[in-house]
Amino acid sequence: MSQEDLDALLLRVKGGSNAQVTEWWKQFLRGPCPANNLARRYGLAWRLQAQQHGGLSDRTKRRLRELDAAFAADPEHQPSGCSPIKPGTQFVRQWDGRSHTVHVTNHGYVYAGKEYGSLSAIARKITGTRWSGPRFFGIKRQK
Repeated sequence: MSQEDLDALLLRVKGGSNAQVTEWWKQFLRGPCPANNLARRYGLAWRLQAQQHGGLSDRTKRRLRELDAAFAADPEHQPSGCSPIKPGTQFVRQWDGRSHTVHVTNHGYVYAGKEYGSLSAIARKITGTRWSGPRFFGIKRQK
């Protein structure tokens, strides 16, 4: 299948009816078709692209299996390289001539007396634009 054919098919998958997507699944893929319409549509699109461009590497598949087993054994598992921010931590960021302080709680983050679910929501509140919260507060290393 050419890239142009794949692009056209993906557009049809995006706009097609659920019945059409089910038929394309049967035509192009093996295995059971998901009952959930969204899973079927996204799954078909992803697998068609993976067939064309290559899917996940063996290394990535192995790591995903390891993580799946770790989370099955312990839902609170923290993968290596993922250090949770401990409650009680405080972030201070200077922005637009003001000092902004965020407190980490057990359930999220508190900024200006209001609780937020993510640092990104707070960064957006402070700046008025979309930001990666961890990057805005300087806790995410740049590559």
